[in-house]
Amino acid sequence: MIDFIRVHYPDKRVLENWIEENEHFTKIEQVVNTRDGECQNSKKTYYQGFTISINENSGYIKNSIHKSENLRLKGKATNYDDFMYSQLSEAIEFYDNKIQGFASSRLNQFEFGLNISVSQRAEDIIHNNVVSHHGKDHNEYNKYRNRGSLKRFNHYNYGIKIYDKAKQNILEDDLPEGNLLRFEIAFKNHKDFHKLNIYCLNDLLKKPNLESLFALLLKRFDEMDILDEIPRDGSIPKDVEKELDRFYSLRYWEVDIKKFSRNTKAKKRRRFNQLLIQYDLIKTKASIRSALVSKFQFLINN
Repeated sequence: MIDFIRVHYPDKRVLENWIEENEHFTKIEQVVNTRDGECQNSKKTYYQGFTISINENSGYIKNSIHKSENLRLKGKATNYDDFMYSQLSEAIEFYDNKIQGFASSRLNQFEFGLNISVSQRAEDIIHNNVVSHHGKDHNEYNKYRNRGSLKRFNHYNYGIKIYDKAKQNILEDDLPEGNLLRFEIAFKNHKDFHKLNIYCLNDLLKKPNLESLFALLLKRFDEMDILDEIPRDGSIPKDVEKELDRFYSLRYWEVDIKKFSRNTKAKKRRRFNQLLIQYDLIKTKASIRSALVSKFQFLINN
């Protein structure tokens, strides 16, 4: 569920004192001014996969809590396996006992998503079916030199990521068999998750908050256009085929429709949704949605 986190410490002395008192830190990086050779008030070190940075007045801890927990328990910093509620709780409690203020300091970024098994190759779904979010094209489509597939849709306060989780970890020996797809919302700042009463990691231990997060994740998923191929076998009337071809075009939603009023745009969108349901063109999306619901129920109850 929870992956990347960024915990902010407004008073850097909390982290500085902890590092000085902990003999684990044998290596601390410090920024040096290349012009005069003077050390700056910026330090960086690492703990169990986390990056710990200290600036002029404040500090922060960031990285994947899922990877850090797997590194601690399994010796591998991976995150393609399930990260259940009990494991999340154990991880937060463990690091809170090790790092002062870890669970109670301000959380200003984090990622929430689910890994699900799908019947098709995940990279094929991403390439052929994942079209847009809110009628907008992706901002990034990365194939990682044929070692992965990711589409990212960026917005001001958050981003949506959908990617092939199995292929990303193709070299891992203990990778589960099958096709693994991840759908994730990445909060760029606290604006959206403060509305859900989430301010620190301790708040992620409250199941109602996780349920609210999942409701938001589903809302973002429902806003996606994940479309099946239009059949050309005569099962759809030709005039409807042409209408669907127009609706399937990103140019239509991003350019052509701009000349219409808000009411007309909404009417066109309702017509598109009606045709998708009528001609059963969202089977892939429905299957993924069902898998997301099932996986969340499994994770939060284990």
